[in-house]
Amino acid sequence: MVVFGWLDLIGATGIGCIITGFILTGIKVIKTDSIIYFGINLLGALFLLAYSITIFNIVFIALEVIWIAVSVYGLLKMYRKKKMLEL
Repeated sequence: MVVFGWLDLIGATGIGCIITGFILTGIKVIKTDSIIYFGINLLGALFLLAYSITIFNIVFIALEVIWIAVSVYGLLKMYRKKKMLEL
C-alpha cells in the first residue's frame, strides 16, 4: 500500500499550481504576461522547492530556483509596467 503523506501533499500542490497555470494559458483563460500567471508559477515553484529540498534532489532544486527567479522577474516587470502607467 502507498501512503500519501504531508510531503507528497506539498509536492502535489506545487505540481497542481504549475499545471493549472499551464492549462489556463493553453485554453486562453489567462495570458502568459499576467500577474496571475506569474503568481501561480511562483507559488507552485515555492511548494516544489520545499519538496525538492526535503528529498534533496539538487537538479530539482536548481530547476525550482530558476523557476522562482523567472516568476519574480515577471512579477517585478508587471509591477514596474503598472507603476509607469500610473505616472
